[in-house]
Amino acid sequence: MLKSEAFKMKNLILVLISSILFVGCNNNNKEIKVYEIIHHNKAIPQAAPKAHDPHDGHNHEGHDHGTAKTPAASTSKATSSELTWKAPTGWKEIKGNSIRLVSFKIAENAECTFIVLSGQAGGLLSNVNRWRGQIGLSQIGEPAVKKAATLVKTPLADAQMFKLVNPNNKDLAFIASIIPKGSSTLFVKLAAPSDMIPSLEGPYLELLKSISTKE
Repeated sequence: MLKSEAFKMKNLILVLISSILFVGCNNNNKEIKVYEIIHHNKAIPQAAPKAHDPHDGHNHEGHDHGTAKTPAASTSKATSSELTWKAPTGWKEIKGNSIRLVSFKIAENAECTFIVLSGQAGGLLSNVNRWRGQIGLSQIGEPAVKKAATLVKTPLADAQMFKLVNPNNKDLAFIASIIPKGSSTLFVKLAAPSDMIPSLEGPYLELLKSISTKE
């Protein structure tokens, strides 16, 4: 009988311990649930967007930062179908692109190009001084520019031709002409080493005098 009572007492103790553990676990779960609700309702501050630093060294071109953009230079819509010419013997004609109407390969280091720009494209004085600067010559005034021009009559219009040679620059010299063409301007520019200019002037003039509009 003593063994039976001891067995019942042992079972009672086990039941009490199990009940205590069950209640403890429920209490722990309740605390965890309360913590989770508080955690999810807590406002999380958002990081402010990083301001653009103009000195950060990154290229931001193409992105709108509210700054005014400089418009690109206007080019004429003239095409080779509007003009005709006769290339000098030995000059290889090369199809043009968005900038050049046509090019002629004369030698490895010599070429001639046609470029058509809207309006006066900067005017006579500005263009001549730009060409002079490209071969290392100093700028000159309008009277000197007009004096340096050679008038060449072409079927298209009268051209003003300039031979630009710098004695100190043997690598590059120009023969360049400016021809008005309605509301645009045609530039015919030959670039070559200075010692080739005398022999190329004749063929250049032949090309210049052959330029006309297609009928």
